[in-house]
Order: sequence, then C-alpha cells, then structure tokens
Amino acid sequence: MNRDHSRTLFPKELPTREWLEFKARGFSAPVTGVIYTSQEPPECGMPLGGIDTGCLDLEATGTLGFATIFNSLAPRRGPINLPVLGLSMETHVGPTLVQQTWVLTTVNFQTRRTIENVNTHINPLRYYNPNRGCEKIEYWGHYPVVDMEFQTNAPVSVGLRAWSPFIPGDVAASNVPGAVFEVHLRNPDQRPQAGALTFSFPGPSAEEAGTSVFERREIAGDFHGVEVTWKQGGYALGVIDDKPARMGGDLGVSGHDWQCVREFLPPVVGQAGSALSVDFHLEPGEEKNHPVCPRLACPAMDGRRPNERRRECLHTHVRRPFPRRC
Repeated sequence: MNRDHSRTLFPKELPTREWLEFKARGFSAPVTGVIYTSQEPPECGMPLGGIDTGCLDLEATGTLGFATIFNSLAPRRGPINLPVLGLSMETHVGPTLVQQTWVLTTVNFQTRRTIENVNTHINPLRYYNPNRGCEKIEYWGHYPVVDMEFQTNAPVSVGLRAWSPFIPGDVAASNVPGAVFEVHLRNPDQRPQAGALTFSFPGPSAEEAGTSVFERREIAGDFHGVEVTWKQGGYALGVIDDKPARMGGDLGVSGHDWQCVREFLPPVVGQAGSALSVDFHLEPGEEKNHPVCPRLACPAMDGRRPNERRRECLHTHVRRPFPRRC
C-alpha cells in the first residue's frame, strides 16, 4: 500500500542512537534529538507523570515499563511489560471480510486464548483473524513528551504523542499526577476506513492496592470515563470529549480479549485495571488526532483520591495546543 508519511510526528527511517537535527510536528524550527527503535531501544522508557507524583515509563516496544505512580518506590514496580494500545478494523482477506486487531507492540506474547476462525459465542456472522503486532516502532523521547510511530500493515497509520504537563513557573499544572495519550490516525487509502482504538491500563498491583475490592463509578462531562477507587487511593481513565466510549476491565495479554474489543471489553469484577475503546471513522486521505477518539487521558492517582483542582488543570492543558518550541 502506498503510504504518505509526510504527516508523521517526526521523519521516519532516520539514523538511530545518535544526535540528529530534524523537523517535527508542533515545532516551528528544527529540533535536535536521538531516535530509538523497538529493535534498538533506550535503556529505559520515557517517564510520564507530574512532578513528585510518581511516573509510568512508556517503552520503545509499545509496552509499559517501570512505575511508581502507586507508591512502589523502592524497589519500583516493573517492568510491567503489558501493551497499552490496540487498533481493531474490518479488512478483506480475499473475498472474506474479517475482524483484525493490531496490538501496538513488537513483543510477541504467548496469549491464553486465540480465536482462529468463527466463534459463535461472540458473533456468528464475523470472522476473526489472529492478532497482529507491530513490525517496528520508532521512538523519540523529548521530556516531557514521547513520540512514537508504529509500523504495521493496517489500512491506517498510527502515531502516538504522550505527555504530562510540565510548565515552568506553574507548579499546580506541573504537579498533575497524569498523562495524556494523543493517538494520530491517518488514512492514506482511497477508501474510507473505520474501526476502534483501545487503551488498556493495568491499575495497581495487589501489593500496591492492599486489597482486591475496587469501587467504580462513571464520570461524565468534558472528561468522561471511569474512576476506580479503593481504600488507599484511586485513578481515572477517560476520554476528553463527548464521543461515547466503551469501558471494561484491562486486556493484559489475552489474545481473545484483544480480538473482541469491537464487540465487548472484559468484565470488571475483581479487576484493578480498566480498558477504554472508542470508534473512529476516517475519510480518504484524512488524519485525525481530535479529542473524540485519539486523545486519551490516564491520570493515575498517587495513592490519593482524585483531586478536582488537578483534574481541572489536566483538562485545561489538554485543550490547549501543545506549546511550540524553537
């Protein structure tokens, strides 16, 4: 498929593991940086999180690394080694229309279950292909931002810009215990494309939470999704816009669950984690990084109940375009 990479977050196929100067989206002048790949990753992923609130590392393989957001400080929790994003679409295999999920990681997981063909317990009229992953991920960390470009054979191309507020002189905003995941979807084809984008978050471990009992409540408004709380803390996972999102338990490395994200998400009984799935539609040649589908926020609360002032700060800076830097 002929793909136009002119709209990627940074140029593709650059030399790796050396200082370079290049143009990047959101910057008014060329920048300097070091490009890594999933084959040649950095020693540790870029940390996401507010000042003094703990961090969550995002690795060049598309998985989560070390984490201190739930107060695992010495030793740190991790590496978690779980995928975060997945893309599910209907594609043609010969004359047959099949449901295909791309789990956006280069790690080859040994999944518990895989649907190989028709599964009448899910949808007897839909064929499911085994999950696919990424062939390669290109990775540029420039604190407090990390940009990633995912190389797959999906009909749409995918980039990710993840960041946490870090504004010199604004302690309140920089102290937000959260991160924003902006997923850029691009359709280089001459036909419309539709599918679902899914974000999976594992939540705290049993040792961090100190319990297996979690309360959940729906959040509505500018930030809508789910808030998960327990006696010692909580977190929220949601979308910053008014498009509906499907909520459920986290997907982990279950091939069955990742394959079925357009139909349903795992049950949340006894689950510390959460997943969120939103539908998208792209016209030919269209790119979207709007807050309906691609822009996901996962404020992970550092052992405290969510603070309204911090959530307000996060919404303010998500709505504001990321500052251009020279």
